[in-house]
Amino acid sequence: MLVISVQYTGLIGVGFISIYQYMLSGYGLSKYILYGNKEGPRHGFIDANREGLFSCIGYLAIYLMAVQLGIFLFRKRESILHWIIALVQLTTIALLARLVLYVCERHIEPVSRRMANLSYVVWMVFYNVLSIATFLLVQIVLQLLEGLVFKKDLISEDSLLSAYNYNGLLCFLLSNVLTGIVNFSIQTIHSKKEISFLILLLYLLILSLLCYIMFKRKIKVKFW
Repeated sequence: MLVISVQYTGLIGVGFISIYQYMLSGYGLSKYILYGNKEGPRHGFIDANREGLFSCIGYLAIYLMAVQLGIFLFRKRESILHWIIALVQLTTIALLARLVLYVCERHIEPVSRRMANLSYVVWMVFYNVLSIATFLLVQIVLQLLEGLVFKKDLISEDSLLSAYNYNGLLCFLLSNVLTGIVNFSIQTIHSKKEISFLILLLYLLILSLLCYIMFKRKIKVKFW
């Protein structure tokens, strides 16, 4: 049995999605997945489940890339500076993925979850890496604020996840209140992408800061 190191899962994922996209674009596989064969109704197991079967290749590529990302995230870091460097690296990956996504959509194929094609895989990489980078940014800001306000070390075992779990119901209610404030304040459907992202970032920062302060002050609110 061939055993492959997890250090190369990202490259293997890139290889899988590259070959799969070549089949989609060069051999008419995308047309078959979307429209089926010329016989009309679906015939046989493969034809009846063609979207699910072939898209597994794309989802496998996403999984392999996620494993590579997990290895990077769980790497031991000793200081806040190391996490800031990790944030810069994640942001760079997200920007590169966005650039690749633009090229893929313009010159290869638009995003298709149904096929899980190259554009979709790159979009998933961009979206998830950017989300992780945003959460990491909030965590770093909270750590820096804690160091300034409470005069503590900038490295703490307390995580943002622990803060949310400490007052789970209250955090959920606060998030709904903040959502309502945003919806009453602006017409979200007409907001530009850049403004929407800044609002989401501010929303996340305020909510996380409130939950984190209650967690550090040991303020626990129950409604039962």
